Amino acid sequence: MQAGIGLEPDPTSADLLLHDGLMSVRLAERFGVMVSRPSEQFDEGDWIIRRSSLHQRATGAKILDANLRISKKGLPDALLTALFDSQSLLGDLLGRFGISVELTDRIIYWVEDPGGQLRWGRRHKMRSTLSNEVICEVDELLNAAAQLEDLLLEKRRKP
Repeated sequence: MQAGIGLEPDPTSADLLLHDGLMSVRLAERFGVMVSRPSEQFDEGDWIIRRSSLHQRATGAKILDANLRISKKGLPDALLTALFDSQSLLGDLLGRFGISVELTDRIIYWVEDPGGQLRWGRRHKMRSTLSNEVICEVDELLNAAAQLEDLLLEKRRKP
């Protein structure tokens, strides 16, 4: 799988990646309710490692793959428990618990999947707006634009 930076994302991927807000909010606006399906999640001392895919609840279609390195420091135990025990997205849990974050150090990148399609992603850090400490290191990789565009078109067709 080839990876790189330096190209411009297609309009659909750019809309989903080029903002300074939480991805969970942007995905909900575009695709409706989302669920996280963790493929791997484990405790690593002061950190939780969570690898998951985010899916549109209505269709089950995968929208993106996410790799999160979540700091336990400063996060409520109830949030951490919900993260392990549910299909909730981290961004949704942060909102539910009133934890405000800012995104820093954003990098936009692409990879070429085995079928030759480009998948766009972003890496960034979530920092607490109160303490400026890193809450999470994030890597989000969207599905190919054609698949996302099909889902968006289908969503627009439904009343």
